[in-house]
Amino acid sequence: MTTSRAIHFGTAELIKNEKISTIMIAIKQVIEAYEARGFQVRYILADGQFEHAQKHIEQMGIILNVTSRDEHVPEIECYIRTVKERVRAIVNTLPFEQYPNRLIVETVYNAIFWLNCFPHKDGIHTTLSPRTIITGSTIEYNKHCTLQFGTYAQIHEPHNNSLLPRTTGAIALRPSGNIQGRHYFMSLTTGKRVIRNKWTVLSMPAEVIATVHQLAAACKKYKGIVFTNKNGNIINDDDDKGNENNTLEITGVDNTNTEDANNMETETNNNNTLEITGVHNNTAETETETDRNHEQYDDEVSIEDESPEDIHITINDINTVHEMNAGQLHIDPDTGEEMEAEIETNKHRYNLRPRPTKRNQKYSMVNVGRQ
Repeated sequence: MTTSRAIHFGTAELIKNEKISTIMIAIKQVIEAYEARGFQVRYILADGQFEHAQKHIEQMGIILNVTSRDEHVPEIECYIRTVKERVRAIVNTLPFEQYPNRLIVETVYNAIFWLNCFPHKDGIHTTLSPRTIITGSTIEYNKHCTLQFGTYAQIHEPHNNSLLPRTTGAIALRPSGNIQGRHYFMSLTTGKRVIRNKWTVLSMPAEVIATVHQLAAACKKYKGIVFTNKNGNIINDDDDKGNENNTLEITGVDNTNTEDANNMETETNNNNTLEITGVHNNTAETETETDRNHEQYDDEVSIEDESPEDIHITINDINTVHEMNAGQLHIDPDTGEEMEAEIETNKHRYNLRPRPTKRNQKYSMVNVGRQ
C-alpha cells in the first residue's frame, strides 16, 4: 500500500508472493503512474522487508531509505489505519457473515477509490482530488455514484435468440472509473469480477446470502473480515495504538533541503495498520509512502498476469462435489466425514456374489455333513 505526502494519492497492490520480481513489478507500476503526469520519484521510505530490493530500486535512480526494526513511517501507518476503518464500516453494513477472497479485496479497492476521489485537507490543491492530479480523470455523480457497495443486482449479459438467461445475479463492487460510468460486479455464478454497464437493482434474498457464504466456505476464510500480517497472525486493535506516538522525523532523510516541485519521496511500509493524517512538509518535494500489503489497487495499478494459484470456484463445482460425496458409501453428505459401517444386514437381500464355475468347488449340505 502506498501514499504520497503532498498529493495524498493512495494505491494498494495484491501480490501473490514476496519475491523480488513480484515486488518490483508492483513498485514500477506505482512509479509509472506518477511519471505519466510529470512527477519524479526520488525517495522511497520502507521497512526492513524491502531491503533485499534495494539494489533493484537504486538502479532506477531512486534512493531507498530502510527504517530499523522499531521505526515506522507515520504517514503510511495512518493511511493504512484509515483504510481499515473504512473497510470495517463497509463490512458492518452488509448481511454477510463470511466473505470470499474477491469480495475482501474489492472492499479495500472501494475504500481507496473513494479516498482518492476527494481533495485532501492537507493536499497541494484545495479543489482537485488526488485521483484527478495523478490520472487526470474525474467522477460524475449521476454515473459513478448510482450503486452502493454490496448491492444485489441482476446484470445484463450479451444474448441472442436462444433460451439462455439474459441476466445473472451479482454483487455491486465499485465504479470502474471510466467516462461511461461502468461498474465492477462479483458474479454469483463464477465468483469472478466482471464489468457491466447495464443492471437492475433488486432486494437481496436469502438465497444470495447463502451463495456468498458458499463461495466463502470454498475459500476457507475466517468469519467476517480479519486483518493478519504476512505470517497469518491476527492483528489486534492494540497493535494500532502502539503507533500513535510516532513522529514525522524519518531517520537518514534531511527535509530541510529545497528541491524541485516535481521531485517526490516515496515511503514504504509493510505494516497493516491504517489512518490518514495531515503531514507537514517544509520543502517543495512531493513524497510518496509505499506499503506492501496483500491488497490491490485496480484503478491504475494492477498485475495483469495472475498466477495459477488464483483459481475461482463456482457454485456448480461446489454442488458437484457435494453430490459426489453423497454418492460414496459410508460418507455423510452433510459433514463429509466417514460413518461407521452398519453391522446388521437385511436377510431378505439378494446375494449378488458370483457363483463358482467349477464343479469341484460346489458343495451341498449333505457333502459337508459327510465330511
